[in-house]
Amino acid sequence: MLGKGCQLCSKLVKPTVKLGSSCIMIWGCMAWKGVDTMCMVFGRMDSSQYNQMLDEKLTKTMLEMCNRCSYTNLIFQQDIDLKHWSKKTKNWLKDKNIDVMEWSAQSSNLNPTENLLGELKK
Repeated sequence: MLGKGCQLCSKLVKPTVKLGSSCIMIWGCMAWKGVDTMCMVFGRMDSSQYNQMLDEKLTKTMLEMCNRCSYTNLIFQQDIDLKHWSKKTKNWLKDKNIDVMEWSAQSSNLNPTENLLGELKK
């Protein structure tokens, strides 16, 4: 612990980056038979943009998966990002009759996205 008035050596300090950092955001879809649609997300996304993307990508992807893979009951899963659970998004999903899985996003071992990313890192 440093005493009052002490300075940190800049060689020993590693800066951290919060929101606004450079990153690539990708929305994707996967099922037990494999991965499907992927699309790049440009800029910072809000719930309106998220709903528009779902309207353009999710409904089409779910229909294609039902036809191609003979799925009869699809359940949509998303993480705990606030735009995913906004009132606007909940209403959009309800209006489209899309079943959403409720789960504990804090349990990374149950998160299919984290498991897929873990496999990709190997």
